[in-house]
Amino acid sequence: MTKFDRDTHVTFQWEKIRDRSGSCIRVKEIQVMIGEHQPNIWLAPSITHNACLREVVLAHELEHVAHHKTYSDQLKRALNRKLRFLIRGRMHLPLASSTSESAAKKELERRAKLAVLKLQKPLEHAARQKDRRIDTPQHYAQELAKCGL
Repeated sequence: MTKFDRDTHVTFQWEKIRDRSGSCIRVKEIQVMIGEHQPNIWLAPSITHNACLREVVLAHELEHVAHHKTYSDQLKRALNRKLRFLIRGRMHLPLASSTSESAAKKELERRAKLAVLKLQKPLEHAARQKDRRIDTPQHYAQELAKCGL
């Protein structure tokens, strides 16, 4: 079994700007973290006693890790190339007397997270599809046949 985290975690740094016309809050910096943990592979103890089976199962799980790395690399490239364009002009709000700073921050966070999801979801779907293609009974049977099982 391979465990990995494809979720994104978005953090913000804020800047409050004041001038004669009033004040506004803006996102100074956005940081997007992909997953909280590195992928981990666990092999059942019963598998480790058969060298061939251990190697076949490990190779299978490493395919999942490779799919995750491809997803992560593609998402990093997409975020670096496209996120700024998606959020351009949308990362500041005036602070009117009826708008609290915390409400403005929540709205800006919502906008940014939606932009991240717009980039993330298609790539995450593609990675899941790759994982599903190798997690079929037919594929498992082909892998087990390498060890005469």
